[in-house]
Amino acid sequence: MHAFSTSFHTHAFHLKISTTALFLLLTMTHSDNKRTEKIREAFFAQIQSEAKEERKQNRLKAIQSREKFVGRFLRMQLAGDLCKLVKEDYNSLNEMINRPNYHSFSIPKKRGGKREITAPDKRLLRVQKKLNRYLQFVYLGVRPTAVHGFVMQVSDGSVQANIVENAKVHVGKRAVLSIDLVDFFPSISAKKVKDLLMGSPFNFNEHIAVPLALLMTAERKLPQGAPTSPVISNFICLQLDETLRIWALNHNANYTRYADDLTFSADLAFSEEQQADLRKLIEAYGFVINVKKLRQRLKNRKQTVTGLTVNTKVNVDRRYLKRIRAMLHDLNTNGIEEATIRHFKLVRRASPEQRLLFVNRLEGSIAFIGQVRGQSDPIYQRMRKAFFDMSSSKKEK
Repeated sequence: MHAFSTSFHTHAFHLKISTTALFLLLTMTHSDNKRTEKIREAFFAQIQSEAKEERKQNRLKAIQSREKFVGRFLRMQLAGDLCKLVKEDYNSLNEMINRPNYHSFSIPKKRGGKREITAPDKRLLRVQKKLNRYLQFVYLGVRPTAVHGFVMQVSDGSVQANIVENAKVHVGKRAVLSIDLVDFFPSISAKKVKDLLMGSPFNFNEHIAVPLALLMTAERKLPQGAPTSPVISNFICLQLDETLRIWALNHNANYTRYADDLTFSADLAFSEEQQADLRKLIEAYGFVINVKKLRQRLKNRKQTVTGLTVNTKVNVDRRYLKRIRAMLHDLNTNGIEEATIRHFKLVRRASPEQRLLFVNRLEGSIAFIGQVRGQSDPIYQRMRKAFFDMSSSKKEK
């Protein structure tokens, strides 16, 4: 038995079928229940050990691959290195740097008003997407755990950063303080971006930092519409995040940031003096607080963090569910044209882009409900079925 067990440990576990067959053989050939149970326990312990080791090895490989990928980016010193990285010739890249082509337009906000977007043309967009991927991987190495917005998710599951995780931190607290920043992207200048790139963790020289800063800014500021703006804003906020983390720690509070939404929570209410202290700290980094949106919610009222309720658990607001139900009903009853006009409060016919935006927004909102409440939640399941039933019927027609 001993020799057989050695062979079992060294060879059988490499093949799932052989392992299972061997387990059945061992349990069937032992009439002693205690011995069978011991074998069963050893079997599952070995499986767990093998699986843990495999996950560890996969994560190690992913990290090594990530470091190699990032190394190509951080080693840049000359203009030619940048051209090679983004796969553009010198003249084309020089034109994008000195004469960047953007177009501006506005899109309706979910809660009324308009959001101004400054989007790059296709060529510049392609370059910015490549840069964004490198920047995101670099940020993973320095990201504070308090930051949950604009963070790339990796396949090994080592990063848990999203709107739900952001809200979880503040569940069940007596006081929740929400702070919103005004003109988050535009408040970050091209000079700040250049200085960022010349400092840690990049340490680029001017031959790289200047063209990179110009490739990622429009009119000397971060544009709302460039794929690189979110991750650059996260880098810019590194010192702010650390300052606010320490402040929260010293005041027995929790702190998270999701883009321009800053949230603090604690078991005691935040005093006027503490709120004023926070305002000074934030404004010292060049940001402006939206005073109209600064609010503190205590336990006896509905507490929300980035649109999610957190009084007892993370959940979608009832008004949000009601709004999505209304959008589904309108689409089903009156068709996409009328539903789009009503949703965006248009005074004329909806354009194809607006109709597509409406459908995408509805689908995304339903997916968001599933993310928050869980894929098996009956409300999510009904909404998802209703949406795809309508989509299928439209295709059939």
